Amino acid sequence: MHDVDVNNQLAPNISLPENRKRCFLCAKYVFFHQAILCCSGCKNIFHGLCFKYDNEKIFVLQQISWFCPECDDNDLLSYHCETCFLQLDILNERITQCKQCFKILHKSCAVSKVCLNCLPLSTVQDLKVPAVSNVENDFYCSQPYFSPFNFYSSEITNFIPDAEVLSDNLQVCSELLNSCNYVTKQAFVKDMTRNVCFMGLNIDGFRTNFSSFVVMHDSFLSEGRHPIDGYFLCETNVTELESLSFYLNGYNKFILDRNVNHMGKLKHKGSGLAIFLHEKFDSVVFRPDLSLSICDFEILCVEIISENIFVFSCYRSPNGNFDTFIVELDRLLVKLNDFRNHKGYIFGDMNVNLYNLTSKCRKYLDCIFSNNFLPVISRATHFGGLNGTCIDHILTNDLTKITKTGILRVNISRHLPTFLCLDLKISPNNKKRSFPKLKINDFTINSFISEFNKVDFVKPYSALIPLL
Repeated sequence: MHDVDVNNQLAPNISLPENRKRCFLCAKYVFFHQAILCCSGCKNIFHGLCFKYDNEKIFVLQQISWFCPECDDNDLLSYHCETCFLQLDILNERITQCKQCFKILHKSCAVSKVCLNCLPLSTVQDLKVPAVSNVENDFYCSQPYFSPFNFYSSEITNFIPDAEVLSDNLQVCSELLNSCNYVTKQAFVKDMTRNVCFMGLNIDGFRTNFSSFVVMHDSFLSEGRHPIDGYFLCETNVTELESLSFYLNGYNKFILDRNVNHMGKLKHKGSGLAIFLHEKFDSVVFRPDLSLSICDFEILCVEIISENIFVFSCYRSPNGNFDTFIVELDRLLVKLNDFRNHKGYIFGDMNVNLYNLTSKCRKYLDCIFSNNFLPVISRATHFGGLNGTCIDHILTNDLTKITKTGILRVNISRHLPTFLCLDLKISPNNKKRSFPKLKINDFTINSFISEFNKVDFVKPYSALIPLL
């Protein structure tokens, strides 16, 4: 059997439409089974093989704005590798795509087809990349700030009620936003001399990333430093029963089950909240009246009674109804304002990019500002695309105790952890848990056997059969 070259000749019964495209380089017809590229500049069509590209590189180039050699002379777009942070020559270098975040990188820089940002923490620590640190610092330093109060002028305070208080809050908030920076784990550990530190993170699945999260937590303790006082995690993707195997020694755990979708089934991804509070806090309770679990918005609230503090872990699904989210967020903030003597700290992935002042972002800002809550994170926290987005927020109605905010450069998920340091004097909880003691002897053993034999295991099981 002889192969037919459909690019040069056609079988007698094959006819082509008049508008059949041709490769601009070889002038041969383009067919649906061939790997092709379309130039974003001149809009011409090319066979990928005409540039001697393999199929993997062609697939990567199809996902980005690609320019042919003629249009690339103007240097219209430039890309950098997500591992070595050096500029990519996408026309001549071998490139691939991270299977986690889909960013492009040198093929030689990929580890198990994953970029440096998406590698587990333990793997990253084993890598030898001595020349990357300076370039990486430049990359993070180039991320913009969210500074909504730079335009603020003291002249308009004459027209605003409580102008002096508002002016002070905006000034403090502006200073916090402008000082919000990326911090390496080493620098963060050295500076762990403050009284209280809370950390928020979109963990993107307990089953996938909890082990890396524990490695980060243990690294703080191995340095003999002060531990993190509270972790606020979202997208745990587990129920309370499934979360039993995920815990931190010395912490009280609070769980909000992963949500039920519109079909009445548990969501496999994009749901579930968790809060870990250190046992140093006395009298911590779950607040169901300030918690919420719907498809559009999830809220988990815990009250630290001894300090008059409400802490929250929140998550907004990007596929949920945005107006419902704003209504529920406004309802929550209004409730918090009724507690005059309480401070509130809200950690969460709101999926609202503060860099992009769309109508949705403005609604979100209007909602929190009108309820006397202010954001304290101003840099990109998520790097899932070509540009970073500021979608992981910390909101508060009390700025007086905040000493520092920032973003930790630790790769646990696609989101970077955010942290908040407070100047609070917490008296240690010296109360020891008391457990009932039972003496083991012949009498107690015989009593246990007697009670055990009285249990009817068949009856409760048979009652469940009709439900199965």
